[in-house]
Order: sequence, then structure tokens, then C-alpha cells
Amino acid sequence: FMFFGMHRFLAFLLLAIAVGVYCNPESDSDPCTFQNEYGYFDIKPLKKTGGHGYYEMPFSSRSFYVNFCDTISGISSCSDNAICETDGKVTTGLGDPVPIYQNISNSIYHQQPGFQQFFQNGEKCGSVTRSTTVILLCMPGEDGLLSSGTTYGCNAEFVFYSKYACPTSPPKQYENY
Repeated sequence: FMFFGMHRFLAFLLLAIAVGVYCNPESDSDPCTFQNEYGYFDIKPLKKTGGHGYYEMPFSSRSFYVNFCDTISGISSCSDNAICETDGKVTTGLGDPVPIYQNISNSIYHQQPGFQQFFQNGEKCGSVTRSTTVILLCMPGEDGLLSSGTTYGCNAEFVFYSKYACPTSPPKQYENY
């Protein structure tokens, strides 16, 4: 009886764990997907790997590097960051590899399909840490174009156009209509 009871307990425990993992939205999260009122987005194809694991944007006397869904590879001084900048001498980390997905807050772009990623926990900048916002906008036919950027104090903002910033399906609230 004790043996049978132990099997039943283990089966119940495994079932509870399986249900907990299946129902837990945290375990289902994917750093490359996002949903807002425009629909569901999957930017996995934007992830760069290997020796050139980043997108580059020259800006004034500096260059900015960004990778999506992962850290930058191919630039050793940027390896723990998803975004960094360099002036050729000093490299500064502008944000960790796990962004916070948000609806677009910049009023210039808020009517276009897309979303923004907020990268925080960059290197120290005075008494605060650096942060960066990347606005990803839908542009059918474009694989990836880091088009413009601006820096202000300890923060930076960039605009990135891509077909992967276009929704792949309608928002969940409209799927059954």
C-alpha cells in the first residue's frame, strides 16, 4: 500500500508541476516576441550571430551597435550588452540583453505598426545607469535598417525599420472575428 501511495503521490506531483509550467506565463515568455494592439510580433530573424553579431549605425564621431534577442558578438568590449557605443577609443554599454517591450511612446511614430524595446542597466552615467529605446517600425520588404538615432544625456533612442517589426497575426482579441 505504501508503494502504491508513493506512486500516486509522485504522479500527482509530476502532474502539478506540468500544469504549473504550462499555465505559468513566465515560463512561456520569449525575449523575441511581443503583442500589442497591432498584433503579434516575432523578431527572431533579426538576431545576429557569429563574428558579426550586431547591426551598426555610425552617428557623428561615434558608432552604435545593437543586437536583438541576444548580446552583441564580435566586439569583445560589448559582449555583455545588447547595445553599445564607441568613439574608437572608449566603448560604453548602453543596455542589457533583456529588453522591456512597450507600445511606442514617441508621438511621431505612435500611429505606425510596431513597438519599442527599452534596454536598461547600461553602464554608469553620473549617478544613474544608461538606457536606450529602440523603436521598431514595420517596413515590408526591409530585412533590417537602423536608420536614425539621437542621444540625450545618459539616454539614447534609435529607429529600426524591418519587415519583422510587422505583425505576424492579428491581436488576440480579434482572432475569433
